[in-house]
Amino acid sequence: MGRAKKDLKARELPCETCSKKKPRASATGQLPHDPLLVRRGARCPGLVYDDPMPAPISSPAPLIAICVALAGCGSHATEQPARVGCPDCTVLTGANVFDGTHAGQATVVLQGERVAALHRGPVEIVDGDVVHLPGHTILPGLIDLHVHIRASAGPPAMAVLQDAVAAHFKALLRSGVTTALDLGAERHVVFAYRQRIRDGVLLGPSLLAAGPGLTPTGGHPCPVGRPGFDLCAFVDDPIDAHAVVTDLAHDRPDVVKAILESGTLAKPLPELSRPALEALRATADAAGIPVVVHVAEAADMHKALDAGVRFFAHLPVRDRIDDALAGRLAALGAVVIPTAAVEDARHRASLGPLDEVLGDDAAKDIPEDVLSAWRDPAMVASLR
Repeated sequence: MGRAKKDLKARELPCETCSKKKPRASATGQLPHDPLLVRRGARCPGLVYDDPMPAPISSPAPLIAICVALAGCGSHATEQPARVGCPDCTVLTGANVFDGTHAGQATVVLQGERVAALHRGPVEIVDGDVVHLPGHTILPGLIDLHVHIRASAGPPAMAVLQDAVAAHFKALLRSGVTTALDLGAERHVVFAYRQRIRDGVLLGPSLLAAGPGLTPTGGHPCPVGRPGFDLCAFVDDPIDAHAVVTDLAHDRPDVVKAILESGTLAKPLPELSRPALEALRATADAAGIPVVVHVAEAADMHKALDAGVRFFAHLPVRDRIDDALAGRLAALGAVVIPTAAVEDARHRASLGPLDEVLGDDAAKDIPEDVLSAWRDPAMVASLR
């Protein structure tokens, strides 16, 4: 027995089991050098070899004896249930839980607005309100990094500012979005909504906001002949950039949004100059506010990178990112919010009614005028 332990250099591991299969002897009468005489199992502690090529033995009996002596094959430990809960806790049971890495059955303990604990093994609930959720999935709240709470959710032909904020917030929450970044709304509106949510007066996702877009006079999205309100703050030179960002900082925006879009050949638009963009970025940096840039073309991304900007509101809409630009973005650690779902929906809508607006559940989240527009063949045809 002692010799077998020495020759095999065996050590005990939990949750292992002995091989019941007797190894065959070779033509010389020796048993093969098989380090897998002990195989993984789930019912008893067993052995694993420190030496990948243990010395030959003449019989499996010493091996079986070792297993019996060390552990007693057939016995196994029972996992003790964790005691969970508290007087002011809510305990969610019976659901699949995805924590960002793993998915599977688990118990979630909530305390106030925070997840106090997550248990994937057996539990004993000792206190708290219990909510059984079989057939449901629990996952962290989603973050939408590009919304416009004051814009219509309809096709572009009806994309006008309207007071649909409550409907937008309801749809976001029902979709699992618990944090949203507004990248363009009237200054006097969006920061007020942000504060009302923080004060608990208004139900909605945690709202981050840029406020107005910073663009040249007559630039996108406030071209000549279209009222700017305070949806845009006009920046025509570096002096304007410093003054506008300094003033906007009083509202503590979560980001500052700059606009780089030169329009089309048919409808050219003024675009921020590189010196103005550099001054804008430097002033925002000094105030501790990140700068995010709206771009229309890949060339706009290069221009923004040259000015020190590393945060983009979406992919170019008029061309594509080539390998060279992709490599530059990666090397500089740039962040690009793709908003690919928007372009995907626009493309699918041009081919026919969107599946999302045909079901009866659509009315729960989409205002009637928007729903009617998406179901209108003439309106959808305008996207082609």
